[in-house]
Amino acid sequence: MRRRALVALIGAGCVSVGLVGCGSSSGIAGSPPLQEANGHTIMVAAEYPNAVMEALVTGTLTLTDGGCFAIEAGEAGESTASPVEFPFGSRLSADGESLDVPGLGSLGAGDAVEGSGGYLSISAPPPACRTDNTYDEYAIWQTVG
Repeated sequence: MRRRALVALIGAGCVSVGLVGCGSSSGIAGSPPLQEANGHTIMVAAEYPNAVMEALVTGTLTLTDGGCFAIEAGEAGESTASPVEFPFGSRLSADGESLDVPGLGSLGAGDAVEGSGGYLSISAPPPACRTDNTYDEYAIWQTVG
C-alpha cells in the first residue's frame, strides 16, 4: 500500500512540475496587452497566472530603440536586452517614464529588477517591442522576488 501511495505522489509531482513553465496568461502565441504613453510601451500580463514559470528573471530595466521597456542582463559588452511582459496589474505612468509593479512600486529605466518567470518567443510582438537579441526571446516576468 505504501508503494502505491509513493508512486501516486511521485506521479502527481511530475504532472505539477510539467505544468510549471507551460502556462502563461498573456497569450504568448500572439501579442500581450499593451500600455503606451509618451512614446514608451510596456507589455503586461492580461491576468494573474494560474501556473508560474520559475526561471530567474533579473537585470536592469532599459528601453529599446522603439521605446519598449526591456530587461538587460549579462556582462558589459555581452549583454542582451529582452523586451519584457510585466506582471499582471503593472501600470505605465502617464508620462511613460516609469511604471508601477505590484509589490515593488515605481520603477524606471536603470532600475535593477529580480523575480521569476521565463523567456519565450512571441509570434506577433508589437512593433515597438520587436527584438533583435541573439535568442529572439522576450522576458516573461510573472512574480517579483
